Amino acid sequence: MLQTLENMAHLGLRRRPGIPAVALLSVLLVLVSAAGLRAELSRPDEIVDSGSKNKDSVRIYLDFTGASLGRSPYRQLLFSLELPALKYYRSYPVAEPTGWSTAVFVSSETEKKLRLGQLPISAHIKGRGGIYLLDYKGIRIGFGLEVPPKAVFDLIAKTYENLPEVGHTVKERYRSGYTIRIYEAENVLEPENQLVSYPEAILAAAILGDKEQWFWGIHDARDLLNKPMNSSK
Repeated sequence: MLQTLENMAHLGLRRRPGIPAVALLSVLLVLVSAAGLRAELSRPDEIVDSGSKNKDSVRIYLDFTGASLGRSPYRQLLFSLELPALKYYRSYPVAEPTGWSTAVFVSSETEKKLRLGQLPISAHIKGRGGIYLLDYKGIRIGFGLEVPPKAVFDLIAKTYENLPEVGHTVKERYRSGYTIRIYEAENVLEPENQLVSYPEAILAAAILGDKEQWFWGIHDARDLLNKPMNSSK
């Protein structure tokens, strides 16, 4: 328990003054069972998750580095956020003017609907030059969709070097779609600093990304672009 509290303090998971208790973010330590690991490796399109079924929440793994593009090698620290709580936070641009690349996947179908203004929440999205700003029910995210960079495929190759057939399947999935680049995100983890950290960028990407994330270590995303809040789909 002491180690858990130390981890929370290190990540800046503190309650912001004035935020009601109902809006507190929940942090869960999840140990992956051997059975769960085997299940995912045999089906790269399925993430084993026994967590909440709340459609208006998002989860990410937090034990990763920026070099891993948000992929968690061990999936031991799970961060859960109820989307309505985002109204208590502010968004800020990320430190890099060119944005932060992630390995969170979006299908080509979603990219086409975004470009043509055919998403269910397109009225809440403004875009120029391939950069979009989502402003929807207290959620404000600046993002773009890009052809997955070489770094993503290098990471896939390294992750699945002992499982080449699975790695090929995951690579083909990424070749068929896009990854998310974040330019602006909600300042959730350390709101007193008024800065956006890379984990907060991954959280923003997870709000937008496809529900099914095939890359081991990228948690299933919320798919807000296709499924608005309070959607039962």
